Amino acid sequence: MMRIHKSLISSILFGSIVWLAAMAVAQAQTPTVQIKHVRVLGDTVRVEWSTQTPADVTVVGFIVESQIGFIGGAKAVLSENAGPTANSIDLKFTPRNVPPSVGLTKITTRFTAPNPTTVTFTREFALNTNAFQGGVASGGQPADLPVVQISSAVEDVVDARPDHFTVKWVANSPSPFRIDSYEVRGLITYGFKQPPPHPPESLKTDTASLDGAQRQANLVVSDAPNGGHAQRIRVEVTAHFHRITQGPTVRIVETKATGTF
Repeated sequence: MMRIHKSLISSILFGSIVWLAAMAVAQAQTPTVQIKHVRVLGDTVRVEWSTQTPADVTVVGFIVESQIGFIGGAKAVLSENAGPTANSIDLKFTPRNVPPSVGLTKITTRFTAPNPTTVTFTREFALNTNAFQGGVASGGQPADLPVVQISSAVEDVVDARPDHFTVKWVANSPSPFRIDSYEVRGLITYGFKQPPPHPPESLKTDTASLDGAQRQANLVVSDAPNGGHAQRIRVEVTAHFHRITQGPTVRIVETKATGTF
């Protein structure tokens, strides 16, 4: 009975579970538009641009505006809409004897993008112990968000250099969410047995980036201390997810330039 009692205490002290869930809305990706040329050609202002579109971003269209001025103080704002695949447009104006000067040119890009969101879970494990370290339900988490349960973390080869650890988890992503990717990292506490007395050291592992279908990560500490023995690991798993049934919201980003070039 005493052995069981000590095992339970060891499990509570060193294999205790610390679940932290924090949802944070990340900034949505946006397309990058660069105005390449603005020229006056006869009775048009020709505007040319290039567009770089990140994955999961869809360009809906462009609104192109140019401010022109004539000798004598007359001014006009030229504006036209362009389709999502356009990279140039001709803005027409009523010609005069002297070509106009071009002031501010602005391209407003209309696009849609998912609203990426993250939720992070952490758990501490005792390493090199026979204490039970199975998964425990993450009480108190919102029922309508994805839940990640970190089920195990082990040192692959004890005291090997560099130090390798395998982390496993299970995930539940309720409708209408989809987990797109994971970031997994660890904090290792090393203890020392040989004299002179040496306080414990904590070192971070590398960060593993995985797609949303994965349920296992391999973490590495490349600079583990000499004579140190991995005693505990604090694992952090961040799931990146988005709502898949929400209708797209059209956003805008503006690009500006001045003069002709």
